[in-house]
Amino acid sequence: MSRNNRKNYQALPADEPLGALEPVAYFNGAMPTGVTVSQQGRIFVNFPKWGDDVPFTVGEIRGGEARAYPNQAINETDTNDPAATLVSVQSVVVDPADRLWILDTGSPLFQPTQYGGPKLVCVDLRTDQVVKMILFSQEVALPTTYLNDVRFDLRRDNEGMAFITDSSQKGPNGIIVVDLASGDSWRRLHDHPSTRAEDL
Repeated sequence: MSRNNRKNYQALPADEPLGALEPVAYFNGAMPTGVTVSQQGRIFVNFPKWGDDVPFTVGEIRGGEARAYPNQAINETDTNDPAATLVSVQSVVVDPADRLWILDTGSPLFQPTQYGGPKLVCVDLRTDQVVKMILFSQEVALPTTYLNDVRFDLRRDNEGMAFITDSSQKGPNGIIVVDLASGDSWRRLHDHPSTRAEDL
């Protein structure tokens, strides 16, 4: 090995443990599928309704325990008006503007959705109040749709765009695109091979 190569080799970073793992919360019962942290260090989690006892589908970790967020009332599903409450949340994400977005599948136990169930909800973390609720038509969130995850690009248009995966196992997959200013949404890559899981 030449001297130059030896220098470069020795400059490579080495594995070195730093710090120790620190438990933040323990979960018993329902399984969380999403966790997100605000710029102030607040931690939010969600619990989809897959069959476990789920007293609330979105929570905030406080004192090492999850507590209903933004309140218990919105976590108590109104089956007569699913748009008024959370149904079964799969994902929570804090965006670059430090707002909490809640992705509601509207599909407890992977059941068919109805209008008002599948939605994207924004909570202002300064006030802990819902400030935006975007409902999806049944041409966008199909009865078979399972909303799985969401990502944001706030540089687009007036208030940014959201991109949501439909990972349904019972119908066509796709990407749902949302204009956060108007609430308009539409499907892209509908039933395209790139959005479908590969057969194992």
